[in-house]
Formats: sequence, C-alpha cells, structure tokens
Amino acid sequence: MDRYDLARTVSCPISGWRSVASETDEGKKSVEGAIQALSSRVETGVKSPQGDATYVNGGTPRERGPNLAESPDDDSASEEEDEYEPRVFMVGDIAHLAPDHVDFDKWFQSASGVRCNIAFGEMASNIPPEHSAKSTVVLIEILKDIPYIDFEHSLEWEDWALPDQLVFSIVSALLKIAATYPEHRSNVMDALRTFSLKVINQLQSESPDEVITRVAPSFHGLYRAVISTPFPWHVSEWQALSAKVDGVFTPHLVDRLNSLLTEYLEVAAEDIAHPQERNGRADPQDDEGLSPDARSRPSQAFVSSLVLRYASAERPLSGYFLVCSLTEIQWVLLGQVLAPPLSIRSSPEDSPLSPDTPQATGPVFSSLQAKTLRECDDVDDEAEAANEAWGNLIRQSVEPLFRSSNSEMDGDDLAPPRSIEEELELDGAKKALNATLSSAMQTFEDLLVQIEEMDVEPSMETYAYETMAESLKLASLCCIALGDLDSGLFSRLKLLLSDSSPIYENLVQEAALTATTALVHKPDLTKLFVSQVAGKNHYAGENDGIRLAGSNVPDKLQKQPPSGTPRSETENLRTLLAKALAHIWDKTSTLSTQELKRLLFRCASALASAKKCDYDLLHYLVTIPFEIFSPLSISLGIESWTWLIRERPDCEISLMLEINSAWAGTIKKHKGVFSKHLNYDDPFNHPIKYSPTDRAEIDQNLRNARRLLTPHTLLVSMLHSRFQAVRYRHPGLILLLLRLVLRSCQAFETMSTHPLAREVRFSLLLFGFEALRSSRMDTFAEHSIREALYKAAFSWFAVRPQWSFGANRVQIDADVKLLNAFLDAVQQDGVRADHLTTSLTAERHASRASGNLI
Repeated sequence: MDRYDLARTVSCPISGWRSVASETDEGKKSVEGAIQALSSRVETGVKSPQGDATYVNGGTPRERGPNLAESPDDDSASEEEDEYEPRVFMVGDIAHLAPDHVDFDKWFQSASGVRCNIAFGEMASNIPPEHSAKSTVVLIEILKDIPYIDFEHSLEWEDWALPDQLVFSIVSALLKIAATYPEHRSNVMDALRTFSLKVINQLQSESPDEVITRVAPSFHGLYRAVISTPFPWHVSEWQALSAKVDGVFTPHLVDRLNSLLTEYLEVAAEDIAHPQERNGRADPQDDEGLSPDARSRPSQAFVSSLVLRYASAERPLSGYFLVCSLTEIQWVLLGQVLAPPLSIRSSPEDSPLSPDTPQATGPVFSSLQAKTLRECDDVDDEAEAANEAWGNLIRQSVEPLFRSSNSEMDGDDLAPPRSIEEELELDGAKKALNATLSSAMQTFEDLLVQIEEMDVEPSMETYAYETMAESLKLASLCCIALGDLDSGLFSRLKLLLSDSSPIYENLVQEAALTATTALVHKPDLTKLFVSQVAGKNHYAGENDGIRLAGSNVPDKLQKQPPSGTPRSETENLRTLLAKALAHIWDKTSTLSTQELKRLLFRCASALASAKKCDYDLLHYLVTIPFEIFSPLSISLGIESWTWLIRERPDCEISLMLEINSAWAGTIKKHKGVFSKHLNYDDPFNHPIKYSPTDRAEIDQNLRNARRLLTPHTLLVSMLHSRFQAVRYRHPGLILLLLRLVLRSCQAFETMSTHPLAREVRFSLLLFGFEALRSSRMDTFAEHSIREALYKAAFSWFAVRPQWSFGANRVQIDADVKLLNAFLDAVQQDGVRADHLTTSLTAERHASRASGNLI
C-alpha cells in the first residue's frame, strides 16, 4: 500500500503522517494526488443517491436515528457498502437545501474515517505552498462538519477520544497554515470563531450522552490545540474570540456539566424501563423495542469508560475543568498578542530578543499542564504555546497596547499617530480587556471568599486553585496590555505574597509570583507598580515615624512603633481636613492633585493604624472627594477607601455608611448623573445656524459630559466590586447597597438624559438587578426595589430616542452590549416573594399583600 495514499490509510499508523511527504518525488506526487482528490470533491461535490447531500469521498450516509436520509431497512447489508462511507462529510454544502425545521444532528462516521481525517490534519501542516489554498478549504470543511458527526463509539485510543484528536489535529493544522500563509488567515479565524461558538452552544443544548462523548471532548481538543500551537494572534482576533465565550459558563451551565453523568444514567435507565419506549418487551437487555433515539445512545459501559479514562488523566471534562481551561485559553492567546512566538517569526530581525538575551531554563507550565504532563515524554509539545508565551513575556521587553496615563503625563516617548480605524479597533480592544480583567478578578474573588468560609480544603474536583491561578495570569496580562496596574490585582498579589496570605497552595503562590514577575518586567507598569507601593508605604511609614517619635520608649529606633496615632497628630490632621473641606465649600480651595492625594492617604494611614475607628477622620476621607466630585478626586478617593478596607476590614461598614450618605448628597444637590444640566434638548427648540460644524464645540461638550458623568460611573464600578466581595458573608453591607440602589432609582426624575448617561444609568440598573437577584428579603421590600428599578429603566425611554453622542462606533457598540445585558437581566428577573416579616394576622396580612402587589 502506498503510504501517502490518503484514501487507503485507514490502518496506517497516524505517526507515519508526521513526516514531510514532499521529501521524495514519489511521496510528493502521492500527496498532491490526495489533496487534489479531496479538493476536487470539495469544489464539485459528489452527490448521494438521494440527491440532497454532498460528500468528499462519495458514498451514502449511515445514521443511528431519524434524519434527512433514511437508514436502510435491510439488516443484511454487505460489508462492501461500508467502504463507500464518506471520509469527510460536508454539512455546509447541504444546509441551505434543507427546510428550516430540519436539524443536522447526527451523521455517522466510523473510527477509521475519523482517523483518516486526523491523519490528513497532521499531514496538511507540512504541505507545499502550491497546495495551501485547497488544503485549507478541506480542513475548514472538516472543522465545520465536526459538530454534526455521529462518531463511532470506539475506545480504541490511548490518550484522548476520537473527537478530541480530530479537533486537535484540524485546529493545529489550520493555525500552522495561517501562520505560514497569511492570505488564508481571515478564513481560518472565521472558521475557528464559528466552531467555538457552535461547540459552546452544544454544551448548553445537547443531550447528556452527546456532551459527554462528543461535545466536551471536542472542546478539550480545541483547548489542547490552542495552548500547544504557537501562533502570532492579533488583538482583534483575541477580542473576537473572547467575545464569543465571555460569560458563557454561567453557574447554571457549570452545574449542568458537573452532573452530566448522573443525568445520562437516569435517561438510560428510563429508556430501558419505560413501557412506551420498550413497546411492551419484557427483556431489559433486548433493545429492539427501544426508540431510535434510545438505540442511538452510547452504552453505559462506553460512557463510563470514557469518563474514567479522562478522569484518570486528570481531565474530568466537568464544568469546573472547562471554566479553568477557558481561562487558560484566553491568557495564552493574549500572551501571544503581546509577545508573538519566536519560533514562527519570518526573520531574525523580527525578534525582539538580541543574540545575547539569555534563554529560559525550562518550561513554565500552566496549572493544568503542570498536573497532567508529569509523566509525558513530549512535555514541550503538549503546552508549547503556553510555555513559550509566558517565557517570552518574562524575557522580552513588551510594549503595552495602550499608554498609561502616567507615561503620558511624564512626557515619555510617544507612539506614532494611528489611523481612525486603528483607534476604533484599539478602543474596542480596551473595553474588552477591561471587561476580561474585571471578570478574571471577580472569579478569583468569588473563589477566595468561598474558600475562606470553608472549614476544609476544597475538593480537587472543583479545580478551585487551578482556576484562581489561571485568573491571576489572565488579569496580569490584561494589565500589561492596558499599560495600567489594576488596584484590585495589586492588592491581591501583595496579600498572596505576604506572611498573612489566605492561601499557601503551591499553584496559587506560583501564579502570584510569575504574574508579579511579568508585571515588574514592563517599564511603564514597573513605574506604576513601584509608585503605588512606594506611595502607600510612604504614608504608612510616615505615620509609623510619627507614632515612634511621639513615644517615650528608650532606644525607640530599635523598637516597633506603638499602635495608634498620637492624639496631637490626630488633632492636627483633623484640623487640616476641616480647613480643606471649608475651602472647598467656599470655592476658595487651591488644593493641587498631589496635595489632595497626600491629604487623603495621610488620613487613610492614620485610620489604618488607629486602635479604634476615628469616625471624624472617616467622614472627612469620604466627604472631601465627594464635595470636589471630579473624576480625579473620586478616583483618588476610591484608591484610599479600598486601601483602608484591606488594612482595616472592621471599618468597612462605617465607610460604606459614609459613602451611602455622600451618594445621597449627590442626589439632593443634583450632582453627576442626577444633574439636569446637560439634559437632552429638542433641536427644534434652537434656531437653525447655516455654519460649518464646530469641532471644538463638540469636543468641549463631550469633555463636559464626561466630567459630569464619570464620577458616578467609577462609584458604581467600585460598589459592584464590593458587592461581589461581601455577597456571601455580610448581610449588613448588602442592606446598605440595596438602600443605595433604591434611593437612586426613586430619584429617576432627576437623572440626566444626556446620551452619555446611558452607560452609568444602565450600569446602576444592572447592579440593582444583580443585587436583587442575589438577596433574600421581605416580600414588600423586594416589591419596592423591583418597582423602583423598572420605573428608573422606563424613564430613560420616556425621552425621544437619540443617537450616541459624537457618532463614536466604539461607544455605540458598548451601549448596545450594555442594553443587551440589561435585557437579559430583565428576562431573568422573577418575583421570589418567599419571605415575610410581619406582626399582622394572616387575614389582614393577605389583604395588605394583595393590595401592594397589584
């Protein structure tokens, strides 16, 4: 048998396809013939006898359940008919011919046919340039078909199931071809996005047996291909792929994936025992009486064996594992955006490494790979992209995608001007990076809170520590790309690497250390990181020095500073804060940015070191930023508040009370989003001016609107972050936040109707619906908050529809995404009404309840 004859390689070892076929003339001719045969059938198609399906290798479809083509009734079909089974089935070629109600769910393909396609994928990455186009078409069509293939229930594989191997082979080949031949890159990226979305949708909708045996292994194959195949991803490609999977793994889906095996066993038991399914047959082992769907399901032995073999390789394919692997996929892609792999650069000049740059001493495994690959011989290949990406980030000098505000103010080197299209693309990427950073930190915070509340270590099956480690890596890369250090990430890294770390698990500690290494390796971030550490340490040290100098302890320099701030220093600081606040009220304040920062951090430092919370200082710490109420003052205030919360958790509820009171003051004084100063005004109320558009006037209006609305946007983000941190353990703070939401929504008539107010208004509403959904409260309180939320939402639509301000496409996309998220929240909202607090009799209470809920 000719080794390179693709149509006859059913029994050929897959490893044989790893060699480059074009090394000999005979091999080259064979490969050319195989590609030509496949490509010609992709282009022209071989019609089945029914005339409604297209195949690459001809033949007729075999199926195990109802579908377009009817299964032959003749059970004595000859073995020769199996030889005409299609090796590659093109669902995409026939989908448009079928009615809308037809579902292309199962098209049978034998194990030998799958191995043939796997072998083609392994060979295709080494094809000659003249065959790249046709081979790419074949590979993309195979990838399109995978979600519709009914794979043979075969256990003749060593490491991973056949769907897993097939996806890995095809995706790896497509990435290698796209890296080598850029003209195919766009088609490859479109195919990968479509396939990813289809697989994720099937994880939610397919039956338990299909998810276990086909969909979850396919996702695992995609995961292996992405982390193992070095590829120079673009930020737009990372953004598009992340948008497809962002927020997909909801708690409901994770719970479903975790219970798939139990669901499958229940369904299988019903198939055997249900009288209607069995058509009255008494023998449970005789499946002739089962329905077609029941007969097509894999056996319990096959499903159990597959699950156990993956679990023994520490890849359980559970919901927890898939969340962890998805997080790793995101940081591996983003890491290669920031530091493209050196192994596929076109020339040595393109490499940011100089010849003298020291090379890494070994691979930096991801938390999943470190567990799984300890006994593998080909360790470097299994997670090559992940290892190389992290190594490059640590060794190279990587430029962030965006310049930090600090570098701009300090007058660092400016990047060359970008086109409008590039600016819009980067604006969209910046929003995606911020959203991913927030999601990664939220995942870390949720797991940390739950682990801290547990009396024992979390089960290994939950992949809690692995997910926390991957989340830290993803968050750190988002900060590197943004050129700005997130305060939440900074505080967590500082805590994890301190003596008082809440977690000493090796995976999390290693991830914190490597993330810190990557962050401080970047010049801009190092500057910011050091600035924040030095700033907080400076004010903390200053306060320690004051306490030490005021003590009467001999040899004071060799002693620890006493706890508590000296009374005289506290009084001086209180007087200074009172004067600053008075000047702000009188509008005679001359505080500079640095003076304001110093004042707030000195106050926070004094509070952090005090034996008891000083409520006067706490009042000034919150009131001064709110009285100034500019984006800068609120940003400095949030930084000082979060620092105080980390240092003194016992002061948090008092701090939130002050913030709640100050927020109410903005409603009363009509500040920020509660101001009508820039409300929508009908253009017909103004005279027509026959003059050119004044760009300077538009820009000034934009700056005014952002200055007015940004403070509340920052505050909503901060409050949402605190809600996520305390939602499981602090009902008092949850009550404060719910009261803030209720008070804000009841003031809907004073809310701004400027187009840019859409973001802050619907962000507040989303926060309110999430807090309502996550809280158990009295029925009447629940009704009051829900009514206020809906009134505030409808008030936005009470004004005339208006276009997003400035015709900024990025802002339009952000607004549409926000409104879609709000729509989802409304659709998921439901009245709980399961808790009542009343002293009324049952009759009077029922009468009052019916009156209030009408």
